Amino acid sequence: MIKKILINGALMIGAIALALLGAELVFRRMAPRFYMDAQSIYQYMSYEPTRQLADYWTFRPSSTIRQVSIYQYACQPPDLEYDMHFTTNDLGLVQKHDFVPGAPALAVLGDSFTQGMGVAPWFYGFEEDAATIMPGGWQTLDFGLQGWGTTDWHTIVVHHGKKLNIRKALFIMIAPDWTRKSHRLTERLIACAKPGAKCNTANAGPEPFGYVPLDRPIADILEPIRNWTQAVPHDWLTCLSGYLMRHSVLYHYYRAPDLAPATLPSVPEGHVKAFADGTSMMRAMTGRLGQGNVAFVVVNTLHEAHKGDYLDETKRILRELRESAAGPVVTCWLEKSDFKHIDRHPNERGYARIRACAAGSLRRLFAR
Repeated sequence: MIKKILINGALMIGAIALALLGAELVFRRMAPRFYMDAQSIYQYMSYEPTRQLADYWTFRPSSTIRQVSIYQYACQPPDLEYDMHFTTNDLGLVQKHDFVPGAPALAVLGDSFTQGMGVAPWFYGFEEDAATIMPGGWQTLDFGLQGWGTTDWHTIVVHHGKKLNIRKALFIMIAPDWTRKSHRLTERLIACAKPGAKCNTANAGPEPFGYVPLDRPIADILEPIRNWTQAVPHDWLTCLSGYLMRHSVLYHYYRAPDLAPATLPSVPEGHVKAFADGTSMMRAMTGRLGQGNVAFVVVNTLHEAHKGDYLDETKRILRELRESAAGPVVTCWLEKSDFKHIDRHPNERGYARIRACAAGSLRRLFAR
């Protein structure tokens, strides 16, 4: 009797294990890790990397800036997602060339995908591409910054376009950009990126966001995070959760509502007004620049790459852009392998695809 119970129990445990393994394999193939594990991230930047202007923000002008992103789960070693250095021009934009007052400008309007978050900026190479496509005397201005969307783009084109002499615009967008409000830097965020700043009020561990010198070895950044993880006692359930958070996509979905509910894919029906506002601002920008002076590159997100198709909201944006006939519309499809492991941004190959799409769109824009 006992032997039969043990055998049945073992079979049940084995069946559950196989079911979980099968679900994990399905989720790894079909489902994305579509959020950034906000509670497990450490982000560091070099001294005062940004500045908040009256109605938009940029990086610090004419500077070299460092950004580091690290993920760390309970009882697990820290994972370095990226450690990047980049330079800015005299306007605080992520590009090589300084602004030339009076020269006709192509404004490239985007978000962190255009900024090149997580790798060496692809825009440096695109500047050279643009120089061979545009007539002599033109310049490119990279208004692709983290968190930007139609509201910030509208600010640049409508309120600063004349001063910057913006004649044409290339929009590089993902669907969330259409409904984004203006991205403002908080005073706390700016203050935390200074030497000696103490912004971690939750516990005595390493700062989750703060300052890092340009020349500090990455090993010296990882060590205090690793030491803090080892010093804090954890029960076996917490350690198991940390292991699964690091390795299991299925477990990510189980924990997703607790970890980052704000970053789950949006439901289009919940964005009616925001979508209408984005549409209105986009029409104002294209109307100001004039038909034939704008072009669009629509890039898919990691979630869409896993789905194998654009979300309904992206399809709605594409219909709006094509029906407006304001300028050429290029779809730039990235595969799952074109994105980083944890972070939702593209990797080097993904950014290379975006650069190629942008160059192709630019040729169509200047061929009109």
